[in-house]
Amino acid sequence: MIVIEPSRLGRETAQWLAIGAGLRRSALLTCSLSMLAAALRRDGACLLCAAATGMMATVYAVSWRPDPCSKYRVERNSRQLQRLPLRDVACTTPVVLVRREHSRLRHSIYGSVALATLGVCAWRMYDSLQLI
Repeated sequence: MIVIEPSRLGRETAQWLAIGAGLRRSALLTCSLSMLAAALRRDGACLLCAAATGMMATVYAVSWRPDPCSKYRVERNSRQLQRLPLRDVACTTPVVLVRREHSRLRHSIYGSVALATLGVCAWRMYDSLQLI
């Protein structure tokens, strides 16, 4: 557990973590949309979503994943916060980070979904080029 006392630093850290989580979720969403577009035979949408997925996944892998801060999440549960000994903290609204465990399975799933999207989109493009 990490307690960040200066309110400004705590807000910036929470924003950084939120942006990383949003980027990861957006990449998974566009990945799913790409698979759906491929299944519906919408090649343009498939490629657009696949390109967006690739860009977001690359930015996440370069900027957030190696950052040690990304292994933490902001504790927002008021019951959990009340249990913590925060009496000695000078700040009235400290940000509390709690370590979360990332399993290799979770990272493997993200990678597998991205590779499946790439494969399906490549196959759809190959298939559409064969028709020309």
